Amino acid sequence: MQTLDDLQAERLNPVKQNDAEATYAEKLNKAEAEIDWSQPADTLVRLIQAFNPWPVAFTQYDGQPLRLWRAKMGQETVSEKPPGLVISVTKDGVEVATGKGSLILEQLQPAGKKPWPPMICPSTPTHRAEAGHGTGAISHGRQQSLHRLENLPHRH
Repeated sequence: MQTLDDLQAERLNPVKQNDAEATYAEKLNKAEAEIDWSQPADTLVRLIQAFNPWPVAFTQYDGQPLRLWRAKMGQETVSEKPPGLVISVTKDGVEVATGKGSLILEQLQPAGKKPWPPMICPSTPTHRAEAGHGTGAISHGRQQSLHRLENLPHRH
């Protein structure tokens, strides 16, 4: 806050940037926004925040991109759960295991659909799918669930 006060009072002396010490940030591309579920949950939550609104973090589900608009931290430790596995599905979101801990996906966007928060039946069990293969379509609505959103693949 002091800097803002000094700026307003014109007490700051601008200093020209040394171009030799400056670094160039490459333009972001969509491939950078693909989620690697083996990363720690806190890293992935920050990545999802950083890539919103563009290029939007995503993963693959049933061969289609699943955009991830909002997430929060889940459990700090998730014992013996492979990264990318859906741990639970509740009214709060879809909890997914990561390389360290879990995150809760709060807002998703299936391919060709508008973003939507998960409207989920908390009592619906989850099922384990084979690595890299989804087990059903993603749907939304009060009477439907995401219980078939399973083994989300991760990059190697």
